[in-house]
Amino acid sequence: MEVTSSISLLLGLAAVCLSQKYSNLNYNSNNRNTACKTPKKMDGVCIAIENCPALFSLLNQNPRNEAIKYLRESNCGFQGRSPKVCCPERSDVNSGDGTDFNQQPAVTSTTSSSKPNQGSASINNHPALRLLPSPSECGKSYGVRIFGGEVTDLGEYPWNVLLLYRNLQNGRTTSLCGGALINKRYVVTAAHCIYGDPRKYKLSAVVVGEYNTSTDPDCKQDEFGGESECAAPVQRVAVEQAVMHPDYKPTSTDQFHDIGVIRLVKDVAFQGYLTNPICFPRDEILTKSYVGQKTVVAGWGKTENSSGSTVKLDVKVPVVATDACARVYQQQRRAVGDGQICAGGETGKDSCRGDSGAPLMVADQLQRHANSDGRFYLLGVVSYGPDPCGRDGWPGVYTLVPKYAAWILDQIRE
Repeated sequence: MEVTSSISLLLGLAAVCLSQKYSNLNYNSNNRNTACKTPKKMDGVCIAIENCPALFSLLNQNPRNEAIKYLRESNCGFQGRSPKVCCPERSDVNSGDGTDFNQQPAVTSTTSSSKPNQGSASINNHPALRLLPSPSECGKSYGVRIFGGEVTDLGEYPWNVLLLYRNLQNGRTTSLCGGALINKRYVVTAAHCIYGDPRKYKLSAVVVGEYNTSTDPDCKQDEFGGESECAAPVQRVAVEQAVMHPDYKPTSTDQFHDIGVIRLVKDVAFQGYLTNPICFPRDEILTKSYVGQKTVVAGWGKTENSSGSTVKLDVKVPVVATDACARVYQQQRRAVGDGQICAGGETGKDSCRGDSGAPLMVADQLQRHANSDGRFYLLGVVSYGPDPCGRDGWPGVYTLVPKYAAWILDQIRE
């Protein structure tokens, strides 16, 4: 959803150079999946840019002159009005072709694996860990529920954010996805929330500190029905950069590597229990099996009556063995594998479309009271699930964050 203005830029650039670039070639702009060579002479395929995550991600990042030149040289025609690019078959870094046009992070890893990583050894010494809060400073969910149910209390899951998109047809702003704040500057979400529908929506901002979307500020009622406490107004912070995992394929039904990282234009203000980050997975969280254990997913997505909720909801869902989950989704010709985790499968209990990108959370001990010592860790990101939601025997599928911990850290800088 971040591509629109940059696509216009690429269209203009491509128009200038197209006749010169292809003057000596037998070129057919309607060819599909035509083999090609990237500007770095790597093997590639000529496809629409929105189907090439590596260059699509580069396009989202306000490219500088050298990046614009690279995108222009990658152009290999058009599919309708959408520019086609020579998309590298192997994606190593952000440009997908061994060329990093992004500003170098202040903290980087010596290597950046695009595949899921195994275990904690690969991140224990990662320099970007110092930019994340320690376990004593994150993951605290507050709030005491009086009536129970799935409606959360003010202060629960204060790291949940809403992603805002500008509708390019009518100029209105809407929220279509969620995410989780991992420090003052970064949000983890699903890659498909970044990719979205590039012809209709543009990812523009993140809403932090939200609870009830129909009120601002949000207030908590006391036992007599009066307002006992009000939160600070929500923070709407513009998106500076949105990066999809380089191996994510938007058109794939399997949705492997469905994870992305959003950098905000400025730090958000932490406001105690009303706004603070979720704990990033580390130590035993990275390797532990959670099959059979209850986890929590929260967001403002569709409810059982197919309407969006104005108030943050949550639901407890048990983790399902990946092989059992894979057998279920084989019925829909979808593969489920490494880098994914399944949870749910109980009637009426599931994440839904509006919760895309929202966090799947695990607590080191169940917490429901302000004096709880437990803390929530980011275990997964909502990817996809059955339609309709909450079908018996059909768990939701989440991207397993611990498998991508090193890649996420590679994206983080001062």
